[in-house]
Amino acid sequence: PPSVPCPPRERPMTQLNIPDRVVTSEPAAMLAVAKRPHHEALLSLLFGRGDGGLELPALTDLVATVLALAEGTSRKGILPLSSSTAELSLVRRGPHALLSFYDGGPVPQIFLRDRPIPLTRLLHCCSAAARELCEQTTAGPAQTAARRLAERAACAEVAIDQLPVAVPTLRRAGALCPPRDDSPLAFGFSAQISATDSPHDLSSRADVHALLFDGEVWGYAHGRRVTLARGPVFPVVMRMINAARSIVEAWENRRAANLKLKAGDFVIAMRLDRTGELALTLGASPSGAITLAALDVPSALLPILRLASDLARTIVSSDRSQSRNLRLVALRDEVRALRRVVRAKSDRISFTNQDPDRLRASAVPPIPSTAAIHTGSAAGAPSAKLRLSLRFRAEVDGLDAASTFLCGDRLVVATPRCQLALCRDSGELLWIRHVAASTSVMAGSALLCVGPDGEITFSDIADGEPYARARMTPRVGGALSGMVLGGRTAPPVAVLTEGRDRLVAIDVRTGEPRWRFRSRGRGNFKLTRAGRILLVACGDSTLDAIDVATGDIAWRWSDPGRIVLAPTVARDMAIAVSGAPGADRGALMGLDLFSGQLAFRKELETGPLTSPIATDHSVLVPSIEAGEVRLSSFDLTSGARRFSVPDPGIGEGGAPLVVDQNLVINTPGGQMSALDLTTGEIRWQRNLADSSRDDVPRRLEPVLRGGALFVPSASVHVLRPSDGSIIGGPIEGSVIPDFMRVDERGWLYLAEESGHIEAYAPAPSLRLVKG
Repeated sequence: PPSVPCPPRERPMTQLNIPDRVVTSEPAAMLAVAKRPHHEALLSLLFGRGDGGLELPALTDLVATVLALAEGTSRKGILPLSSSTAELSLVRRGPHALLSFYDGGPVPQIFLRDRPIPLTRLLHCCSAAARELCEQTTAGPAQTAARRLAERAACAEVAIDQLPVAVPTLRRAGALCPPRDDSPLAFGFSAQISATDSPHDLSSRADVHALLFDGEVWGYAHGRRVTLARGPVFPVVMRMINAARSIVEAWENRRAANLKLKAGDFVIAMRLDRTGELALTLGASPSGAITLAALDVPSALLPILRLASDLARTIVSSDRSQSRNLRLVALRDEVRALRRVVRAKSDRISFTNQDPDRLRASAVPPIPSTAAIHTGSAAGAPSAKLRLSLRFRAEVDGLDAASTFLCGDRLVVATPRCQLALCRDSGELLWIRHVAASTSVMAGSALLCVGPDGEITFSDIADGEPYARARMTPRVGGALSGMVLGGRTAPPVAVLTEGRDRLVAIDVRTGEPRWRFRSRGRGNFKLTRAGRILLVACGDSTLDAIDVATGDIAWRWSDPGRIVLAPTVARDMAIAVSGAPGADRGALMGLDLFSGQLAFRKELETGPLTSPIATDHSVLVPSIEAGEVRLSSFDLTSGARRFSVPDPGIGEGGAPLVVDQNLVINTPGGQMSALDLTTGEIRWQRNLADSSRDDVPRRLEPVLRGGALFVPSASVHVLRPSDGSIIGGPIEGSVIPDFMRVDERGWLYLAEESGHIEAYAPAPSLRLVKG
């Protein structure tokens, strides 16, 4: 183990080796003044060189810190530099100040450590340099304050240091002997940790200097002990964590990775291939290094994360004030996040539902296709022009298109200040209720208002009066989202995102929670409902199917890649894709909706750009192939590729809708296309807006009603689905359709986020009927 530090006058000084990025020239204002001998003398006292090329912290801050150390009002001072991440640390030790100079960036690098400087001499040098600077600067309040500090430093005397020198305590943790199990890798360390000289207050700050203690790191590779590093332990562990983070990111995205990082003499090298096999090299030299090949990622990374966790725990147990050290807190949080990802991919094993008939029986009638699309038929399309006449206009301050709902005979609008309902026929105000800022979700005939503190209010849309209240953990790390499930064989529940990584199902009749689901992934939930089944993708490698009635996980699929996009459902198949949008690898999976049995898994050349689009016979996935965005079609039951055509706009944010055997796409650029689902040919195209001049609505989903296709763009157009001919619109002078709904009578409701609401009804028309 490392020896106890020597007294200040005898301790050897680390060689001053400062990189160019922390060696800066003087500011322009200083270059114009005469040569400053006292400033150079101060640099020589601090660093052993006075060439003027070294940057000092603000001189007034330095003088004030040295004064506090000399008078005994402070035991330690940390002075960051303005042009780099380097820091200067001064610690009181008897009649001396111990100077340390280091880079306080993501991985600390020590340039100079514990250089003893007599406080009396340091006070005089600081005072002389401060007076010299005052003589060469313009008079003003700042110069007056600096001159007073210089005079105090010149007259100050060094108070006797009554506190004893803290003796470091030797701590050993981690693997102290070879592991008895079959673990190929284990780490241990020893460290000389002493109590810090920070004040005992309740504030939290980043203190890198307190983490630069000496120690030793060793490793066991298949039972053989190898010393990996001697000296400062914390930079070595930080380098290992940086390497682990890069490997985890590549592992999640199924990418190959090859890296080599250094911390002093310590080197860590990792090589990951696409199959997930990892080669690891650790050590200070070829003779004292560990090299392990053909490891899996958990076997290589979990011991590294355990080492970092043990180090953080040992530091805090030796000095409780370090629990407020922000650098140590950040290390602990990162270790927990990385461990959660590694364990989620290795522990969450796929399983199937052994009793699928229970769920299958509750799915009658057959489940329709779901995703960002809705299927429909264009039969009975109007043969004549459709004229729409304005029925009413309204204005609501603070209107949000995502919180506007068409519910039966009324429009319900929720704003950050109030909730209100308008009659859908006349626009008359039916009721209004003032509330605090909140997020609103419609649940059948109930409006859920979720406050920033997690309080939920359930209101009846008939009169707006609350009838129940509940509370949940406020959402952290993402926007609150949810959906309403249940009905027929399951109680009606609202499933909401809660906290950082949880879902909660709340009974909309009583406000009582019925079940919770916790994710071991990133908490980026993508939800798809299919009758009694809720498909949940959490941003990790798993897809869970939850029984809404009980909250039980009916089945789970664990994929080699990450599932970050929402799944979709067609007939009795759950369709999901793995791979981040634009990644170099991806896959398309088809699973039985009720049992979770894998029907097919099709490798994709690149990651999918959007969620899959499922129809009754095929699945469409946009991706980048050979530098071009293409739309590929696969068979729904076997996954066999049917065709691949240039993408008509889905990859750039277009909204799809399946109508008969056509896929119609409304793109942000204002182009509407119809794609034949059998051959992939474009049936028709029509430009509805000018992408360079016209505004784009918040939502682009077209609506099929009465055989007519209502398409939101800069205005609303009504098209005949069979050939794309315009049978209605555009509506001149209308609002931008951020919100668009069409009711069963063909009435059109539009809302713009500027606060304007408009309602249009089909105008009567005369038609010649031959007898």
